[in-house]
Amino acid sequence: MKRALLLLFFFAMGLNMLLRSQITFKPDSIYTPQLSGTLFVEKKYKGSQYVTPEWSNSILLLSNGDTIKNEKIKYNGYLDEVIWLHPKNYHKFMLDKSNISEFWITRSSSLLIHYQKIDIFPRKANSQRIFAEVVCRGTVSMYIYRKISRNGTNEENEDGLHYVLEVLNPDNIYYFELPDGEWIEMKNLKVDNLLKYMPKQKKAIVQMMNANHLKFKSESQCAKIIQLINEKGLTKYP
Repeated sequence: MKRALLLLFFFAMGLNMLLRSQITFKPDSIYTPQLSGTLFVEKKYKGSQYVTPEWSNSILLLSNGDTIKNEKIKYNGYLDEVIWLHPKNYHKFMLDKSNISEFWITRSSSLLIHYQKIDIFPRKANSQRIFAEVVCRGTVSMYIYRKISRNGTNEENEDGLHYVLEVLNPDNIYYFELPDGEWIEMKNLKVDNLLKYMPKQKKAIVQMMNANHLKFKSESQCAKIIQLINEKGLTKYP
């Protein structure tokens, strides 16, 4: 009897050790980051309320540091909100803005559009937090607020019904963050609006633009100018 009990004890110990050797410990295996928001009912407009019109795969960085990948989202520039498509019931939800820090939208196999929640004019009472496209970050940073604005109304008739629709149009706003924390807002890209904040570097910046055949007019050339300002150290402070 004792021999049988001893054999049973060693068998149980061996089985326990075998099971332990096959377990891979994953600290977050029982924790899945959760999205939160409210049911979103789309309204009809003349023009699109979305900056990104198609449902796209995404990367969402939450305010608590968690990352969620491959969810289908759109960015609503009229409301400045992220709209999420539920993968099972296909209901649309407006995600909790306070819960999102940054997000990336996939537009092609190699292109990710990066949005970050920024606090523009943090020193002013009317400061607001918006989602802005990140063009470049550095000593001088450039962001684009892909805002969609209401531009009057339009009357339409369809199937015997009369509609009055809000007219929506893109209304981009450009923001530049300088080394001292100052923010510049531009409705139109004009180099003079930047250079007046960097008077000591004005001559060097103009020479650099001329040497590289760049003009502060298109988004792509403006981005290149800001990148070169950072690379060459042509900031407000010598």
